[in-house]
Amino acid sequence: PLTVYALHAIMRSLRARSGIAQTALRKGAGMGMVQEMLGHSSNAMTRRYAGFVRQSEAARQMPRFSPI
Repeated sequence: PLTVYALHAIMRSLRARSGIAQTALRKGAGMGMVQEMLGHSSNAMTRRYAGFVRQSEAARQMPRFSPI
């Protein structure tokens, strides 16, 4: 049977795969807002998503600032 805990686990997995956090951070949402929106109990996971966003943004900007 589907328990409440299993349903929460499924929802967490779907949110993580949907890219909601990365999209919100790219559009300027604060980390606290994203943490609250996704229900993270600590900001560790939110910081992880923010790291992905910073890395992809750095890679996107690299040609612009590259001396080559």
